[in-house]
Amino acid sequence: MSLLSKLLLALAAVRRALAFLVSVADWRNAGPTLRYAWLTAKHKWFVLVIGRKFGCSWRRLLAHDLSKFSPAELPHYGRQFFGAKDDPAGFVRCWLHHQNRNDHHWEWWIPRTGHNRCTPPYPDGHPLVMTEGACREMVADWAAAGRAYEGRWPDLNSWTWLEKNFARLDLHLETRAMVLAILREANGGCMPALAAAELGREMATEDK
Repeated sequence: MSLLSKLLLALAAVRRALAFLVSVADWRNAGPTLRYAWLTAKHKWFVLVIGRKFGCSWRRLLAHDLSKFSPAELPHYGRQFFGAKDDPAGFVRCWLHHQNRNDHHWEWWIPRTGHNRCTPPYPDGHPLVMTEGACREMVADWAAAGRAYEGRWPDLNSWTWLEKNFARLDLHLETRAMVLAILREANGGCMPALAAAELGREMATEDK
């Protein structure tokens, strides 16, 4: 790497650091921001612990949710989770920023509009098939969130949150099948209750 390249990288790092300091210059939000940074660090650790069980790569596990430490996200997460909650539009922009930079969120895979250059045109708002790596990281993210918020790892044979919410997630059918396969693989080849329920639903639909 040339000296000029190193200098440009150093200047970019300084700019990011200054942007972060400006973003937390509202000292009333400094405490909430630091609390959320600690919560995110714990969440990243839980993802690292459980991620290998779901077959995630080390690259994905180490990079997981790094954008949450950026000025575009961290102060807004802190304010919304632990602070005054007085900037809802800012938090929505922060959440959109996070979705657009982290493909382990299923929302990343939904184009706001299709494109009429496709033949046939791809429909607006129709989910694409997630890559296997992103899908595995998504399942690990869900499990780690359960550990953080409920204080225990989810039981794959009775994952209450997933059983309650899986149907409403706007996933491509192939992605949905991939999630179930990942759960079965992580469960030692045994079909979890959610997978059995989904299989029964598909069979009932085919019989109609």
